[in-house]
Amino acid sequence: MNKPIAPLPTMEPSDLTIDRDQLVQISGGDRAFELMLLRTYLDDSVHRLELLRRAAEEGNLSEIHFQAHQLRGASAGVGAQGVLHLARLLEAKDRQTSRDGLLALIGQLATNLSKIEAFVVALEAEVDD
Repeated sequence: MNKPIAPLPTMEPSDLTIDRDQLVQISGGDRAFELMLLRTYLDDSVHRLELLRRAAEEGNLSEIHFQAHQLRGASAGVGAQGVLHLARLLEAKDRQTSRDGLLALIGQLATNLSKIEAFVVALEAEVDD
C-alpha cells in the first residue's frame, strides 16, 4: 500500500520562499520529483549567484541583467517567490545603482537561496523516511 503524502515541511510565513501549491502542481505531488527539481534549481542558482557577485564587482550591468533574467525564469518555474522578486529588482537596475546596492540585493538572494536549501534538506529527510 502506498504511504500517504505528508504535508510539506513547515516554515514560518516570513521564511516562505517556495510557493508550495505551485510546486505540488508542477510535480503532481511526487516528492522525489520535487526534490530533484529543487536540487537542480539550487545548483544552477548558486552558480548564477556567483556570476552576479562577480558582475557586480566588475560593474558589468549587462551581465547582471542577463543572470538576473535567467534566475527570474528559473525561480518562476519552481515557485521560488522571494528569489523571483529579488531577481526582478536586479534586472531593473540601471547605471545609477551603486555597487553596494547591487551587492546588497545579491546578499538578499543568497539569504533566500539558503532558506530554500533548508527547505530542501527538510524535504529530503521526509522522502528518506
